[in-house]
Amino acid sequence: MPVTKSDIKILNYVHHRHFRPVTYMSLSGKFSKHEVDNLIKGELLSYVPIIVDYQGIPSEKLAAESAISLTKDGIYVVEQNQWFDTQYLLTQIIVPILVGVASAVITTVLLRLL
Repeated sequence: MPVTKSDIKILNYVHHRHFRPVTYMSLSGKFSKHEVDNLIKGELLSYVPIIVDYQGIPSEKLAAESAISLTKDGIYVVEQNQWFDTQYLLTQIIVPILVGVASAVITTVLLRLL
């Protein structure tokens, strides 16, 4: 199943709210129901069925109060598409700091020679 940018937005939303439950109603209110249903069918999101019949057997229907969570595949997709990774850390943070420190040291050494 190809994962689109809108799918990644939904997965990131669920991932960053993992300490608080995300219900199907709140998720489908913020995003398209069709996209949320496709992620559930694609096994990137899972849900806990809320509706129980008179025999105590949970229904497979997706209720508005059903809690939505990420599956292992969903977590993998989120972590794969995170922008703050080792490459970003090296190229955008560590290298500019080292270049700045090196240029400051070279400047002070050259100024002392005058």
